[in-house]
Amino acid sequence: MLKKNIIYFSRFYNDPGGNGGDRRTAQICQMLSPLVFTFISMHDNSYALPSCSNVLMSNGTSLLQKVIRSAFKQHVTYYKYNKWSDRYRDNVLYFHSQSRSFIKVIEKLKPSILLVDDPIFLAPVVYYAKSRNIPLVAFCHNLESLSREQVEYKYQKYMFNYELNLLSMCRLVVTISREETFLLKNFGLDPVFYPYYPVSDTVRRFQKVREKRQKAKKSNFLLFGSVGNLPTLDGMKRLLWASTQNNNMGLHNDQLIVTGYGTNMLLNYVTDSRVQIRGQLSDNELDEILAETKGCIIYQENGSGALTKIPELLIAGIPVIINSHAARSHYNLPGVFEFPTFEGLHEQLKAAARDDPMPNALPKPDTVYLHKRMAEIISSI
Repeated sequence: MLKKNIIYFSRFYNDPGGNGGDRRTAQICQMLSPLVFTFISMHDNSYALPSCSNVLMSNGTSLLQKVIRSAFKQHVTYYKYNKWSDRYRDNVLYFHSQSRSFIKVIEKLKPSILLVDDPIFLAPVVYYAKSRNIPLVAFCHNLESLSREQVEYKYQKYMFNYELNLLSMCRLVVTISREETFLLKNFGLDPVFYPYYPVSDTVRRFQKVREKRQKAKKSNFLLFGSVGNLPTLDGMKRLLWASTQNNNMGLHNDQLIVTGYGTNMLLNYVTDSRVQIRGQLSDNELDEILAETKGCIIYQENGSGALTKIPELLIAGIPVIINSHAARSHYNLPGVFEFPTFEGLHEQLKAAARDDPMPNALPKPDTVYLHKRMAEIISSI
């Protein structure tokens, strides 16, 4: 049997200490460790992928130059540029530009199998692989067209169909969300649900937090996330706004500590003296807060995929006070305190503080079936 050349091209880093996408990617790489594969992040300078075209880097202001830039953006994104939201379309342009550059790497390395993240962001690679009969495996972090902040509302159904078509070009789709697995099955795909669970070193980190919590005196609540994730950013803004409108939010003598990448920008949304914006903290600083907090509040009004922070908090024994939409894929787990509306937040904060400590009831996902499906693809080449 010929040796298989497997390449994993990702818009994330293989970094268990990074953002949610990085951590999910680290989990996938650990799961794939029995295989011999090459991991390439589109941000890795080792492969000299240009960040953008000179056409976009030019700062000319003539009408012709503007027309050329606009046409180039449409071309790179398969005439979808204006169908993405104004807040997100340049991110997609970057992903597509990097993907087109990566095709040159594919032509040089000649992979037998390509592994990719969400195909809608790496469409040039998907189309190229399909045209060359290179089997594709897609790790679907989110159904991106379902995140309403990312696409223009009037084009959302169109973009959803576009995303489904790209996913249908893949030999295998691996999902992180129960709901999206159900949805894709009903559209004729055969995905494998593989829930998020942190890598071994991260599990040990949060188990240490759990041990510290057994002796710690609890105070305050925590709100943390990255402002780079649009549903997370909008949810944090909405929660902070609600806290200023509802003095009976349930904090009483406790404080709400806000931390995470870029959260200093939320200072303008704070009028309650009980809210502290701490900004980005080191892991050690965050773990000290996690060891003593009464619980972590999570709020999202829309978004797709499944939140990676929920399993990590549950492993650490931290109550998760969460609205119904954000709790997707994690309903009814011990330690999850769900509130449908802000009116129910007060009672759930009290319940979370009363029921601590939390049982460790989160199992590590089984990989047997996923490995079987991967083996079938490899053996078919």
